[in-house]
Amino acid sequence: GIFMTKHPDRKPAAPSPGSQNDSRTNYLIEQQRLEDAHRAEFVRELIIG
Repeated sequence: GIFMTKHPDRKPAAPSPGSQNDSRTNYLIEQQRLEDAHRAEFVRELIIG
């Protein structure tokens, strides 16, 4: 419960069309997505054991 309540707040805002082609922005969003995926996997391993 503790992890899941914080999770929605961490979702990055959808990039505006103006920054869609900004490679740095896309990179940061991808890094955030990978970080969230790794955290979810880690929490899942903790819960399932």
